[in-house]
Amino acid sequence: HNGFIIKLDAYIREEVCRNMMELRRRGLKNIPVSVNVSRLEFYDPNLCRSIIDLTERYRLEPQMMRLEITESAYTDNPRQIIEITKKLQAMGFVILMDDFGSGYSSLKFLKDQRFDVLKMDMAFLKSDTQRARDIIISIISMDKRIGNRTLAEGVETQEQFEFLREIGCEKIQGYYLGRPRPYDETINNCLEKGISVELNCWKAYYDAIMEVDFLTGHALLLIEYRDHAYHILFANQKSRELFWQGDAEKCRKWEEAF
Repeated sequence: HNGFIIKLDAYIREEVCRNMMELRRRGLKNIPVSVNVSRLEFYDPNLCRSIIDLTERYRLEPQMMRLEITESAYTDNPRQIIEITKKLQAMGFVILMDDFGSGYSSLKFLKDQRFDVLKMDMAFLKSDTQRARDIIISIISMDKRIGNRTLAEGVETQEQFEFLREIGCEKIQGYYLGRPRPYDETINNCLEKGISVELNCWKAYYDAIMEVDFLTGHALLLIEYRDHAYHILFANQKSRELFWQGDAEKCRKWEEAF
């Protein structure tokens, strides 16, 4: 109510840039960080300029700071918000719609604005029904057709993870991967789980893989050649049943055969 959220958002963005600069100084890898842009900020005509100046001051590429905007923000001043987000995208910033599907206007804004990532509201996963799963499948299928990426929020269980992986959801967020913690602990937690840190230079490669339609009735294998060998990145249920009947040892023999 008092407008302090604008100062808080600006402070967070500054801290993110300062931390990235410190990581670079220490010779550590930088990874993109998502920050919020509150709806009140879109009434500031200097918003674009201030965000650009910030990244230039810390010598950061725009895609290293990803801007999250909640779906509800678009209900206040949609034309101005769409205009500003298009400017930011043209300058290289990645735009995410947060809490997609939580309101009543999601599809309306997809008609007028292209987002880089739609963050699917966690309410869809909380409702563990076939109807909810069918809606999730439909959202992911639609996103691929219109050129968006999908990130599922609130992923907490192995079952949820496997379901999203099987249907081709590109990104996930939630306690399944880890709870909120300091940056260094987050990276170490990923490495301990065998999750490597994706370098920004590989983004175009992974984006191309994400365009694959996993929702097919045919057997689907994604195979990658690296380190002088072939590796199966993904196999849908039909191909697992067809080629190795769920036996992990047979899967390794298929890789050797390739």
